[in-house]
Amino acid sequence: MKTMRLLYNILLIFMFIAGSFIIGTHVAFGQDDVVVIVHSSKATLTKIQIKRIFSGDVRNWPGGGRVIVLLNSDSSITSRFCRKFLGISKNRLEELWVRKGIRDGVPPPRNISSDVQVTLVKTSPKFIGIVEKTDAGTGVRIID
Repeated sequence: MKTMRLLYNILLIFMFIAGSFIIGTHVAFGQDDVVVIVHSSKATLTKIQIKRIFSGDVRNWPGGGRVIVLLNSDSSITSRFCRKFLGISKNRLEELWVRKGIRDGVPPPRNISSDVQVTLVKTSPKFIGIVEKTDAGTGVRIID
């Protein structure tokens, strides 16, 4: 009886560890599907340029012109973007923008749905957004 209980407990522990690995792997893979989108006329950006644009340190495109930053209304997408491209949490990004607003009078980025972001980015070279790769479609430059 004790042997059966021990085997049962070992099986439960194994299932818990295996389940945690699968869930953890899924989250790691989920980060890879978040991309930055820019107008097709724009050159690709480095991760450092993306970080400076989305943190509000740079407000113009390399080569000129105002850049308008869009965050995703799906907080999961924005959170994954922050981890993948900025190396910070979504909350930390929001804090940066609040401080920037108070200090420099710069309004924070708007939270907009993926489909509206794609439409805006396609039609105007001013915008930069974040969406899941499957939502980007055609007509925009994808940076991942």
